[in-house]
Amino acid sequence: MDIELKNWSKIYSSSFFKQFVEFDLLTMTKDKPKIWVFRKTKGIPDVETLQKKILEELKKDDVRKAVKTGIKDEKVRKQINSVFGTGDKIKDAESLYKVLSDEDQFKKIFRLEDL
Repeated sequence: MDIELKNWSKIYSSSFFKQFVEFDLLTMTKDKPKIWVFRKTKGIPDVETLQKKILEELKKDDVRKAVKTGIKDEKVRKQINSVFGTGDKIKDAESLYKVLSDEDQFKKIFRLEDL
């Protein structure tokens, strides 16, 4: 498991895009998931807020296009689905959004801690 600590007071769109969408999402596997641990801040005070902000990022056109392009690769799609235990449900940005809308699924790769 790879753990990334984020000391962000908000979700920085360009960093999220480059680090999560273009890299971590496409390279994580069931055996080596990428876990993003955020420090609790005024801007991200609870898991619900963190989840809402991440989901907002996933709705952005550039993110949706990048996810769609990455998930076209069958190996990547299988790896992402294996992380979440979703069979072959995650096929595009919309299905990833639906999976991450479930709090238990969300917590598989995103965490919030008092650091």
